[in-house]
Amino acid sequence: MNNDIRALAVTELGLADLPQEMQDEVLAQIGENVMRGVAVAALEKLSPEDQAEFERLAGSGDEAGTLAFLSSKIPDFNAFVAEESKKAIAELKELIG
Repeated sequence: MNNDIRALAVTELGLADLPQEMQDEVLAQIGENVMRGVAVAALEKLSPEDQAEFERLAGSGDEAGTLAFLSSKIPDFNAFVAEESKKAIAELKELIG
């Protein structure tokens, strides 16, 4: 989770008053959900062939290769990740009220 997304999550989810250690723990859990959401949204943008390659790379544990692949297939990938992260954080905010 990059610093901008982290700051957004801390603010939007009301985590600012928590100790740093607890913030880190909560954000680690949230980060997994956010990245899952980004992966699902990315799959929707890929062709069936590219989806298969993405699944192969992701399954191999090659995080750098997976990110490089998605960056090559999704225009303005960093903005895409930021937007999908914001959506996921907003959904979490709604869930926790």
